[in-house]
Amino acid sequence: MLSRRIGQALVAFREWLARALVRANIPPNLLTVLGLVCNLAAGGALAFSRLYSGLFLMIVSSFFDSLDGAVAKIGGRVTPFGGFLDSTLDRYSDAAVLGGLMVHFLRQQGRLPTAALAFSTLVGSFVISYARARAENFIPSCRVGYWERGERVTYVMVGLLWGRVDVVMWVLGTLVHWTALQRILHTRFVLERGEPYRPKSILMRSLYWDWPRGTIAYDIFTVSYIILPIVAALSGWVQTIGG
Repeated sequence: MLSRRIGQALVAFREWLARALVRANIPPNLLTVLGLVCNLAAGGALAFSRLYSGLFLMIVSSFFDSLDGAVAKIGGRVTPFGGFLDSTLDRYSDAAVLGGLMVHFLRQQGRLPTAALAFSTLVGSFVISYARARAENFIPSCRVGYWERGERVTYVMVGLLWGRVDVVMWVLGTLVHWTALQRILHTRFVLERGEPYRPKSILMRSLYWDWPRGTIAYDIFTVSYIILPIVAALSGWVQTIGG
């Protein structure tokens, strides 16, 4: 599967680089903080409509974000506080980027609906993370749903790359709430029935989303989402979408 092969290549490169950082005695928490700093700068760039600058800073931030855990693991410096810090600063990073996009759209005449969708994406992102954290106080795991943080961040970067982040906001501003709802329903089923909900039909499995990363179904859905902003950019789809 495409996503599995790409993931394996990225993991191999990440671990090679992480070993170099461990030899240089770079603390993992420093990488976590640097990731936040880059995202704060990205949010500022996006707010002033410097979209490609924001994209570059988001890529650098993702680079740090992918390394901190690997450096901690390889260097034997995994701590509960490190995981807590990483999760907490991720929320600030999400707020910076999506807040920057919201300001970007507010500064453009007639783009209020798209700005509202950026805000909706921010709220949904927080609820997705909170639902999992709260649910896992009572059940072993609550990672159902497609729109985890990696998918959301990557999709925003795809939209910025193709100059159609407005299309991405329409997708995320609605579908992140479906992932949040899935986590609520999953928690209810496990608590009340002792097992997760397992739909039998392909349609219901697609809606409920129990296709993990690395599967063909995951690849199909991911490609379908990525195609939207690309088609919008290449076809000259009117930029008045959402206002």
